[in-house]
Amino acid sequence: MAAPTYSHDIPSLSQTIPALPPLRDLDVNRAIVSGSPIDAANLTNAKITAIRLKAALDSSMVPEVTNDMVEKAELRHRAVEGARIAAAYAPGLMEGIAAVLQRLTAMDQHFTAMDQRFDGIDERLSAIETNIAINSAELNNQRIITRNKAYSPIFHPLQKTIPGDGYNKARAISRPADGPNLVQPPQPAAIGAIPPDFDCNISSYSNIDIANLVIFYNDDFGIVITDNKSTRINKVIAFLCQSFQ
Repeated sequence: MAAPTYSHDIPSLSQTIPALPPLRDLDVNRAIVSGSPIDAANLTNAKITAIRLKAALDSSMVPEVTNDMVEKAELRHRAVEGARIAAAYAPGLMEGIAAVLQRLTAMDQHFTAMDQRFDGIDERLSAIETNIAINSAELNNQRIITRNKAYSPIFHPLQKTIPGDGYNKARAISRPADGPNLVQPPQPAAIGAIPPDFDCNISSYSNIDIANLVIFYNDDFGIVITDNKSTRINKVIAFLCQSFQ
């Protein structure tokens, strides 16, 4: 039977704790390399080092020694002891555990890839639903536009067809005095929605009323900041009567 060997590397205490202070005759540079023969001296060294570090901490003779250093020395002692036990009484155990971990990692990567694919499907379905809603709103708007042309100056609101809100567009076309009165909604209106409490008498609209329509529809209706109120009203009317024509 082949001599038992270490199944994995165990770094030295000095590698684990770079700030470890000198400890007289203790060998803190004793690293264990995977595949090397099991050596009882490694366990003895790890055990004595942990004991001596604990004693140094308790006595305060070496002020640089901390609780964290003692804990890491004790953990290393248990790691060396566990490696020896596994090699002596459960040969192949660590390799088996490593193989299981590799398979679990591969499974996790597989499920992550599946999640990403499903996320992509969800995004595509969401885009399809948005496009369907936009197409439906545009068809409905055709009828509303025809009605608006026939019954001017009483106008009916079109359904929203552009996702998002037009808060930034409204700010870009608003006079400085109107800026503080603009409010960005917590959530943009849904595709197909119409402005709440819509006033059919567009000629009575103020600049703020028009800006609120810009925010709702996410459409500036071709308005520029130099337009006066009359011009802005005419552009809103053109939007309500000529969109999609």
